[in-house]
Amino acid sequence: MRFVPDDEDEKPISVEPSPSSSSSLPPPCPSSQQIGEVVGVMALCGLLLLAVLSPEDAASRYDQLESVVIFKYFSVTDVFGSLVACDSCRRSLRKGSSWIESLLVSFFLQFGGTTLVGVFLGQPPSWLCGHNACRSLLLAWWLTFQWGFSLDRRGLRPLCSVGAALSSGHAITSWGADKALNAQHPVARQATFLVVLCGCLGASGGSIFGASYFPSEQRDTAARAAVKKAFLGSLTYYVLKDPHDLIMPPILLQCTRPYAKLAMGLYSLLACANSQLRLSAFNPVSALDNLLCSLCLISPTTTGGEAASSFTNCKTVPFSSSSSKAAGGASVTTTTTTTTKKGKGGKNAASDHVIELTPFFTCK
Repeated sequence: MRFVPDDEDEKPISVEPSPSSSSSLPPPCPSSQQIGEVVGVMALCGLLLLAVLSPEDAASRYDQLESVVIFKYFSVTDVFGSLVACDSCRRSLRKGSSWIESLLVSFFLQFGGTTLVGVFLGQPPSWLCGHNACRSLLLAWWLTFQWGFSLDRRGLRPLCSVGAALSSGHAITSWGADKALNAQHPVARQATFLVVLCGCLGASGGSIFGASYFPSEQRDTAARAAVKKAFLGSLTYYVLKDPHDLIMPPILLQCTRPYAKLAMGLYSLLACANSQLRLSAFNPVSALDNLLCSLCLISPTTTGGEAASSFTNCKTVPFSSSSSKAAGGASVTTTTTTTTKKGKGGKNAASDHVIELTPFFTCK
């Protein structure tokens, strides 16, 4: 024990480890999240490599992926998508929510897109007509809410994100646009815009439902990004497949049609690499967005925010009134008003917020 006088300040004693002790410490073990990211990147690279080296084999395997089941009861693509949807539902639900609420919300987060497709086509949704999709979501819901399964704790989020991206590609094609092309109503099969719309809703309907049920800025941003990605993907899929023979010449169709569905799978994987795996890879969403805006002479951004709300908290002040002669001797009275936006403290804002309006003409 050390006694310190009143007039002496005690200083902390720093003990520096010896070089021999620091060198004997074992290296830190990688976390489950880091291991999951490595596994997810390896799975992504393997799928991309297979698509490049053997495109025909990759196209047939990706086409058959939606029918692959585990233990004859659970669909592989639905299991990955359901795990991500249930985990998102668990993180967003308030405490004390009932089990039936969590189950129904998980259903619509996962199958909200195919439900909207069925509504627009006037036929039962595909997930209600089968058995494997519902079983897969029930399994994911039980693991998440009853067993406490967490993607972040297990480090499986990157790997499940890759599987959900493959499922998203099928949501654009097999569960969206192709449902419209093979609809029960003959008129729906020939509707171009309905095919593109079903492909868009098939891959983004769950995000739209999540943004409406859990209103937040993060959900709104994710829903807007999902709608944009799904619409560009659905439009690209329609152009590559050209089911109504409206766009592509027959020579190019022989090269694009067999690989249209595979292209949507690669499109979803590359989009997942930028958003979920945080890889600075090629972003297909931005590339298609810039290409479409250039071809159609569309501005990438629209007027909104401050410009759209310029009439909020406005005060209308009469400015002037004048009378003039119109053609043929008719007298026209024009009333002009000045709309000035109020700033802080009740003062008028700058002159660039002054808008001159001509609300009506009175002819005599």
